Amino acid sequence: MKKFVFRILCNEFTGKVISWVFQNNIPNCRYDFKRFKTPERYCSNTIRAMIFWGFYERAEMRLIAGNLDPCLPVIELGASLGIVSTKMISRLNRDVHYTCIEANPYLIEYIRHNVETHNSAASFSVDNVAIAYTDNDWVEMQITPNNTQGRIAYDNQVNNYASVLKVKASTLTGYAKSPYTLISDIEGMEIEVFKNDAGALKNCRHLFIELHKTWYNGKCYEIGELEEIIINDLGFEAVRRDGNVFYFAKPANS
Repeated sequence: MKKFVFRILCNEFTGKVISWVFQNNIPNCRYDFKRFKTPERYCSNTIRAMIFWGFYERAEMRLIAGNLDPCLPVIELGASLGIVSTKMISRLNRDVHYTCIEANPYLIEYIRHNVETHNSAASFSVDNVAIAYTDNDWVEMQITPNNTQGRIAYDNQVNNYASVLKVKASTLTGYAKSPYTLISDIEGMEIEVFKNDAGALKNCRHLFIELHKTWYNGKCYEIGELEEIIINDLGFEAVRRDGNVFYFAKPANS
């Protein structure tokens, strides 16, 4: 029944109507009807409908909101439209910094606009980089009309509907200098951080992450295997789960 209701409310047609009515500046009915500016070309109408009805990143926002430490700085990987950023920044102490990292350059102005509109006095920054581990200081990103489907274009595996452009690359280590909270939704690319940059997670006290089945170096990692890596190799404890969104925390004595 829930899936049926979702399909009725969140589809290309309803999203197109919502987009036309609100001129791509979409209110969120679960978030005090605050409006979020969306790009005309790099956000699908289905996503706009999800924003309007409150389904967009609902599990992620629900899980983080109930467990976020207001005293720790936050690094968010895959900030997308800045909707999760906007809500979570409002839960931090005023002087605590929030770093939004997004690889898609076409979304940067929307993240900044949405965060500033609803958190005018917040301490935050927006960086247009891809978290990647490569011999170059850049990577090729495939950008699609759906803001949730951007990917690093490895091995010439490019979606037929995507354009490809070069984006500055950075490691997580460059940001993780002191104890912090990490929010990550980078569509399976988190395996690169786990395998190449475990040291950057030593200072991470709280990890909120959406896990995806993913391939790395010719091996397929199921969600359960990624969960085991986070616990057994990276030293986190599993706290809560909401669908494919997980909350892990470091033990108090670590």
